Amino acid sequence: MTMPPREKVRGFTQKYALRQAVRGYLPAGVLKKKKGVSKPRSDGGSHTNDLVTEHLSREVIEERGMFDYREIAQMRDDTVTERRDCSLMLWSLFTLESWMRQFVDKPVPGLARIRDPRGHTAG
Repeated sequence: MTMPPREKVRGFTQKYALRQAVRGYLPAGVLKKKKGVSKPRSDGGSHTNDLVTEHLSREVIEERGMFDYREIAQMRDDTVTERRDCSLMLWSLFTLESWMRQFVDKPVPGLARIRDPRGHTAG
């Protein structure tokens, strides 16, 4: 069964038919359009630039071991010189590093008590 496109998207509202179907069952706030997190404007100020520079430094990238620092440096250079706009990718890498610091690097209270099926203690 297919649904006509106008029932899927109406104006800027995606999942229109689903939203109509659950109206009355869910609070209005749940039905509002989801708002994601966007990258800061290029004129985000020195504080944003300092954070990105620190999070994507050679030392941090090489210590994490997930990406090739040369590629990240090239993306930053290309973006600064306006050869190509890699700002969305750089922002994604920045948010990944921030997430890793928050949820992977920091010990989670109580996690040491959780055991995996092999009997090893996490944490």
